[in-house]
Amino acid sequence: MNTLRMRNFLLGAFGAAGLWGCMTTEVKVDPWIIQPGNYAASFSPEFDSLGFTSEFILEPSLHHRWFSVKSNLAMFTSYGQWMANSEKLLLHHQMASSVASGLFGGVEPEIFLNFKASSDDQIPIRNLTETSFEKYEASPDNRRMMWVQYHSVASSTLLPARYVQASPDLNWREVNGAGDTLFEKSWMEYEFFPTGGYLAYGYIDSVRTVQFNVSKSQLLGSFLVSDHPVKRWWDADSNAFVWPDTLRGEWIFRLHNVTDSGFQIWDVNSYPEKWKDFKKAN
Repeated sequence: MNTLRMRNFLLGAFGAAGLWGCMTTEVKVDPWIIQPGNYAASFSPEFDSLGFTSEFILEPSLHHRWFSVKSNLAMFTSYGQWMANSEKLLLHHQMASSVASGLFGGVEPEIFLNFKASSDDQIPIRNLTETSFEKYEASPDNRRMMWVQYHSVASSTLLPARYVQASPDLNWREVNGAGDTLFEKSWMEYEFFPTGGYLAYGYIDSVRTVQFNVSKSQLLGSFLVSDHPVKRWWDADSNAFVWPDTLRGEWIFRLHNVTDSGFQIWDVNSYPEKWKDFKKAN
């Protein structure tokens, strides 16, 4: 029997104004109306074929995170608190952000700035099981409302360790106005710490050229969320990383096949975009 101290939402009845009751009391929930966990959406074949999906992380602490996804990139995200009865899912105290706008139009992939308070949502749900539920929401193209099934997916853990890109990228770089080019190799490595932070380094021909310092990160569903990462460039004259540039928001990118020995990262800088393998260093 789970005993939760939460707002009394009466397990099936809303207040006269359609709101959840606000009296704080002890509510016994056994089993959970919706089991806490990670959930992924299954849209219609029409949208699945275009790379649309979404992920819902419902934590036992009654906090939630939601990602709207297209082609492995988060396009919108929100977080806050959640509660549920047999008919509705309440999302409240929410903050939300769309992917950042690019300098010359379009979007700046993986970058989320300007989180703003969002209104509470009371979302109809149905067909609840221990591993799935259906949620009534706008279609990915925002043209209609539809029932979307969310099914439970396994959670993953990033072990503290150093991970190195398995296969370097091979690039040609022009070195003068005559069209002469230089062949070079580039790759990334990540070092994750037990505290939840990490360091990431970019290399060109075995020389570290850039550093990303993240003091707070979390793997939520399949997305690594990095809070206020600090980017520095290598300065050969001072023999140090200099010119710190702090992202005033979140850096969010997708991981796949996370195991004890490595993972894959969706790389938006490749053409075409692709999964890159990272292996735990010996």
